[in-house]
This record gives sequence, C-alpha cells and structure tokens, in this order.
Amino acid sequence: MKKLLVVGLVLVLMAAVPSPAMAATPTIYVNDQAAWEAAVGSWATEDFEDGVVGPGIGVVSTNGYVYSQATNKLWYDSLTYNVTTGEPTAWTTWTFDNPIIAFGGTWDLGSLAGDPNVGGPGSNIWVRVTDGTWQDVGAIDNDLIGVFWGFVWNTPFTAVRLQALNDEGWTERYTLDNMVYTELEVEIDIKPWSDPNSVNRKQHGVIPVGILGSSLLDVTILEGASFEFLGATTTAHDLGDHATFTGHIVLPYEPDPIGNPGYFVTANDDTIPDLVVHFNEDDLTDAAYLAAARGDTIAASLTITLANGVVIVTEADIILIRH
Repeated sequence: MKKLLVVGLVLVLMAAVPSPAMAATPTIYVNDQAAWEAAVGSWATEDFEDGVVGPGIGVVSTNGYVYSQATNKLWYDSLTYNVTTGEPTAWTTWTFDNPIIAFGGTWDLGSLAGDPNVGGPGSNIWVRVTDGTWQDVGAIDNDLIGVFWGFVWNTPFTAVRLQALNDEGWTERYTLDNMVYTELEVEIDIKPWSDPNSVNRKQHGVIPVGILGSSLLDVTILEGASFEFLGATTTAHDLGDHATFTGHIVLPYEPDPIGNPGYFVTANDDTIPDLVVHFNEDDLTDAAYLAAARGDTIAASLTITLANGVVIVTEADIILIRH
C-alpha cells in the first residue's frame, strides 16, 4: 500500500551540483532516516501491507515476493552471484512511473534466524539506478538488521536495481520494509515577474516560462533537455548551445563587498537560480489555448525531456487578455 507523507514545503531535487547527467556522488544515509527525510522534504512509503506494490511502482524480480508475517507484510528476496561469469544471476529491479530522486527503506540482511529466514550475513547488496544507463550507487552492508539505508541523487531516475555483491558466489537473502521514495516535482511560473500570468495573443511575441530552482533543484541538470509548451516543440532560442543555455539561467545578485544586501531577481524572488525558457507565441498549437476567449484561464502544460530520456510534466495557469 502506497502512502504519501509531505513535511513542510514540497521540494524537488538534490542540492545544486556543477554538472548535469548524474555526475555527482549520491548522498547515502545509513541508520539515519530522519536526515534522509529532512533532505527530501516529502516522500511516499510502500509498506507492502495489502500484499501488492502500489500504483506507479513496478517490480521485476528473480526470486523476490511479498511475504506475510504474523503481524505484517514485507519484501523477501534472494540475490545470487556467479563467480565464473562475474555477473549476478538473480536480481530485483524496482521501476517508477514518475521520475524519483531518492530511495530507501528498512533492511535486514544479517539476521541468523527469524520469519522469514534471512540466514545471517551474505554477499552485501549492490545498488544501481538508471537514467538511461545503469549507474552505481553503493553497497548495503550485509550485517544490517532492521536498519534504514537510503540515498538521494541530484538527477532523477526511473529504476533501482538490487543485485548480489560478492566474488565468492554467496547468496544474499534479505527483507525490505517500508520502502520510501521521493518523486520529482517541478514548479513553473509562466511570465515570471508578471501577476497575473497573462498572455496577449495579438502581440505575437514570446512567452517566458520560468522553471523554478529550489533547495533540491539545480536547473543546470536541464542542459540538453527538450521542451514542449502548449504544442510548441521548439524554443525561441537555441538552448542546445551551452552559452545560450547558461544565459537563460537567472542568477540572484550577490551581496556587495561592504555587506549591503543583494537585490534578488530570480523568477520567484529567492536566492536560488531559475531557468527561463521562451516560446514564440505563434508556435503554440494547443487546441484549448487556441479556442480560449478573452478572460479565460487555462492550464498550460510544460513537458521537459531530459538528455537521459526521463520525462517531466508540469503545468501552471495562464489568463488570456487579448484574443
């Protein structure tokens, strides 16, 4: 059963990093779920209590299944490794319909006896994620018993693979309970610095769309992405050019050397950089937009396809002030 918990504001991605496309080392949290939760701000929990995984989650596993204990249900699995081929022979892959940026849970790899039988420490679990290609995260130690292990990455991913890690061919039997993950949410502001977000079609100009950075969103990961807004599939400027892309990142002014406060000009007036993408109004082909009358409010959707193939969809309202 999937449960959603939100604490404070909805956050988006990991702290800002210097380059896009999964270049950074993930932040791993061991036996400190509170710190993981503080880092992500909001998360969903799969507790397995209804015997199946919740909507939006998939799993492909060689040996794993939901196990019913006397008092609760959890995920039980057995991972194996072939020393001859140097490859795992049994693994589990969790998939997510929406991109996520954090994953974790409560793990038991080390119990000598119990229900079900984990059988003591085995091979460790090697964790990988995919953003189009598999990337290494790190190992879950084989002596954890009822301990939280999780991670946060700066770039969204859609799958987590668990496989045995041992060159002696040992098996790793384990249980996973209260699997947690954070879905990517992106906030946009159409015509930032304008209130309301109004569009005059008779001007045949450009419409700026601000993609708002946050304490967990570094907008530089959007370099190399493609954007679609109200049917327009090309932007008014060539964001494939690095200099042009960086020129569309809105930076806050820094305080001056004698300590006067800076004047912040980001799209939402905070201290975190945003990305502003422009679309030619004449390129917009969305039927609802074209049919809207003066004074109508419509939801305008922005689809972002990252360079790694991950797709992000978000929307905001706009008001038509001239037909």
